[in-house]
Amino acid sequence: MRDLLGLAGDARAVILCSDALGFSHANNQGVYEALRNGALNSARVMTPGPWVRHAAASHQGEDVGISLTLTCDNDIFHLFPLSASPSLVDGGGGFPATSDDLWSHADIDELRREARGQLERAIYWGFDISHIASFGDSLIGRPEFFDIVLDLAIEYRLPIRLPENSSEERLGYPAKTLVTQEGLVAIDQTIDIAKVNLAQYPTFEVAFDDVVKHLEPGVSEITFKLTADTPEIRELSPRWLDEVNWTKVVMDRAFVQRTLARYSVISTDYRRIRNLARQRFSRSTFLV
Repeated sequence: MRDLLGLAGDARAVILCSDALGFSHANNQGVYEALRNGALNSARVMTPGPWVRHAAASHQGEDVGISLTLTCDNDIFHLFPLSASPSLVDGGGGFPATSDDLWSHADIDELRREARGQLERAIYWGFDISHIASFGDSLIGRPEFFDIVLDLAIEYRLPIRLPENSSEERLGYPAKTLVTQEGLVAIDQTIDIAKVNLAQYPTFEVAFDDVVKHLEPGVSEITFKLTADTPEIRELSPRWLDEVNWTKVVMDRAFVQRTLARYSVISTDYRRIRNLARQRFSRSTFLV
């Protein structure tokens, strides 16, 4: 990944990326505003989300990847498969709340059909998909499920977003090696901002500064869930206040740029990485 962007030595690059596009009207508002006027670089759409058609209608060419969604722990919005896939639903008729529940009864062929359907639906609705991820990492935790992500990434030549700790020791299989062997790319580090212990920081800005300061060499993603502050999101998300405050941080473009400059971190996005990787793949194929 470093050589793809021309990073030398201990140079660092970061993608600020938001999940949850398509989940709610408030998420759509927050994500698009941050992409257009803030410091957000990329976002991910949830094709089964109840507000995904609004996200598609509001799209103006921003960098959007896909978050393949097979679980949903929200008590109000119970998301459902796009395909007729009885093994992918729980007793309530929608996606199960946890990956463990999904893994206990999911049929691999139904998973494959649903994942492909979500990606192709997003493309049909006009999204120029820049990368592929698994919501809640439910398709990453097992090698036979990761094959679904890998096959789609190979077919569409997409970068893959791996979880925070995607070492072979943790996953039980060499995910990053498999990605590299196929001529694909995966970013080097992922930080889920929702897992940052905010109690040790006086402000969200200080927390962000510390996260950037400790980024590892290579290409990292800081993952947010951005949202506008509306009555809808206050009812939908128990973490709405943190999400609103993180949105304010990302909307302060000048602050983010100063922070990145302070630690010599450059900003990038998934579309650039995707395009560079496709160019490299095309050249290597031609040479062979």
